[in-house]
Amino acid sequence: MISEKHGFIFLHVPKTGGNAIQSLLLPFSDDAMITNDRQDRVERFGVKGPVTPHKHASLQAYSDRLGPRLSAFKVILTLRPPFERMVSLYFSPHRWDAREPIWSEEDFCELARKTPSSASFLSVAGRQHRPDFILRFAHLAEDFRHLVAYLGLPLTDAGLPRRNVGMVKAAGVARILADRKLRSVIEAMFPDDMILLQTSGLAGPGPCDRNRAAAELRETPITKRSE
Repeated sequence: MISEKHGFIFLHVPKTGGNAIQSLLLPFSDDAMITNDRQDRVERFGVKGPVTPHKHASLQAYSDRLGPRLSAFKVILTLRPPFERMVSLYFSPHRWDAREPIWSEEDFCELARKTPSSASFLSVAGRQHRPDFILRFAHLAEDFRHLVAYLGLPLTDAGLPRRNVGMVKAAGVARILADRKLRSVIEAMFPDDMILLQTSGLAGPGPCDRNRAAAELRETPITKRSE
């Protein structure tokens, strides 16, 4: 998402609260909401504009279109520890289409292997760009209010809605997040994200992020796949 008037680019890394953020930033951007027959314009929607090719556009995509003008924009993204982000992605509604979620560690790890890192969204010509503003997923509402002030946006209500929450009972995701061995496996798959978290002073999920990860997911059953 981009705004010429307000001079920002928001990079929507999947499962970092981007739908909620984009729904509030949309009126101040150059982009428009688009939908297909599987999207409802509230929980699920696309974003596209003259410069923005799609909702999850990377900084490289903007660089390709803006060239040297890229430096005039403030780059914003949300950071979330990779393990929590992958668990949220695994149980994302778009993956289940209202079916009861089934937990499979093998499928989970395969999904993680195929998923681009958050850091990759900041890469331009093989070099990582330093974001101008980082929203912490664990403190998203608080940080979004600071972002509104930072950008000088005339937004009277900066309260973030909850969007596109996952489909699993909170107790189920808490058990998964407590698996230290699995956490280590996933963190090893995303070394660039771990470095980005560390250099941004946001390393470690802590109880706050773990509680948020559990709380954001719907109270629907989780079934473990039989081997």
